[in-house]
Amino acid sequence: MKIVLLGAQGSGKGTQAKLISQHYDIPQISTGDMLRMYASQDTDFGRKIKATIDAGNLVADDIIFTMLKDRICQPDCKNGFILDGIPRTLIQAQTLETVLSIDVAILIDVDVDKLVHRLSGRLTCKKCGNISHVDWTNSRKCEKCGGDYIIRADDADEQAIKTRLDTFAQKTKPVIDYYASQKKLKRVDGMKEVADVFNEIQKALGQNEHKY
Repeated sequence: MKIVLLGAQGSGKGTQAKLISQHYDIPQISTGDMLRMYASQDTDFGRKIKATIDAGNLVADDIIFTMLKDRICQPDCKNGFILDGIPRTLIQAQTLETVLSIDVAILIDVDVDKLVHRLSGRLTCKKCGNISHVDWTNSRKCEKCGGDYIIRADDADEQAIKTRLDTFAQKTKPVIDYYASQKKLKRVDGMKEVADVFNEIQKALGQNEHKY
């Protein structure tokens, strides 16, 4: 089961990726996690990635796909995986198909106003990175580690959030259209409760079970 998970910031993509991973016993492959792992390694390849990240530059697609090819060959990927963070562009989506054949692309659809509300009230623990929301807690202390919750600077400005979401939509639309044209796109309603969204995802994946 090879899944591409698509969704804007605040759509609940990270939460759903974890649920899919646990339920189907397949790993979540995040480009961010891969970059951090390789950047921490004292190798020529790792040092090259670290230097690029430290300089604030984007890592080239050829490096991303080199990492991805290596990652999907690992034993825990034998039954499939979830790709989170790639593809972000049409070129990446097309290149990905030359590396492997994706079974399904799941888009978690959430209205922009809802996304703005979710992001503008998002609380992030300075100590452990746990995510909460002002709608969920009156405390400014993390329930997991006791660290201080903060609202990140990029979440404090609603207009900045809308700009980020507009940019995401513009960049992602060609990717969504591409998977729709391949008849691999499944939309789920991300406005629902977490469990209900996951139920929709399970139904979407069930429609593709004959491929696995």
